[in-house]
Parts: sequence; C-alpha cells; structure tokens
Amino acid sequence: MKKLIQRIIAFLGLMCNEAKRFMQENVEPAVDFLAVIKKLADNPALDVLTTLTATKFDDTALASLRFWLGRAISVLDLPLECAAKATTLDGKINCYVEYLRGLPPILRNSVIAKTATVMAQLKPGIKGGLKESEIDTLVHLAVLKLKSN
Repeated sequence: MKKLIQRIIAFLGLMCNEAKRFMQENVEPAVDFLAVIKKLADNPALDVLTTLTATKFDDTALASLRFWLGRAISVLDLPLECAAKATTLDGKINCYVEYLRGLPPILRNSVIAKTATVMAQLKPGIKGGLKESEIDTLVHLAVLKLKSN
C-alpha cells in the first residue's frame, strides 16, 4: 500500500512539473504577447507594427509568436473579411487588431483569451498529456495572473 501511495504521489508530481513547464514554454509567452495585442486594440492611436517591434521579446521569439498568432487566427475562423485578402502575416495581424477594436471590451477579452489558448495548443512541444480543457484552464490562470500584476 505504501508503494502505491508513493507511485501516485510521484505521478502527481510529474504531472504538476509538466503542466508548469508547458505553462512557462507555451502559455505565458502567448498571454504576454496577446497583452500587447490587447493594448493595441484598446488604443486605436497605436501603430501595430511599431508597437510589436518595441516589445520585450527578442526577434526570434517575436517572429515565432507572430507566426503562431497567424495560425491561431486561421484556426479560430473569426469573421475577418480582411484576413482572407491579407497577403502577409502583418496584414493578418493588423486585421485581427482592427477586429478586436470593433468588439465590446468583455468580448474582446474573451477572444484574446481563446486566441492564447489556441496558440498554446498549436505550438509544438511537450503538452504533457494535457487535455484541451486543462490548457484552457492554464491560459485563464495566466490571464488572471497578468491582470493581478
């Protein structure tokens, strides 16, 4: 019985470590990047390309996050008329920001959170056997953590 309990505790520890690593590698960068997107959507005076370039992300991370945002926009199938016409990734991101600007704030936050979830799910890497609902929960925890700071 003692060995069974030890195995269960070891398994739970492993799951917690994998969830924490997934959170650090996939969820937190997506949420941080989308916080910048939210700032863009909240302030129409900001230019998308200039603001994204002046973030804390290095060039490689920024390129990766922009790529995964583009993929997430496609997967979400949002009603973006301009996204279909956009020939570049920057055009697609501009279109997404304009779409967010047209939404009420509560809906805007929901769309941003769902986009972060999809970005985290699409990004390759160790998912640690996490289910979609668990990834959703991790994203919401990261969003709450971001709002509390």
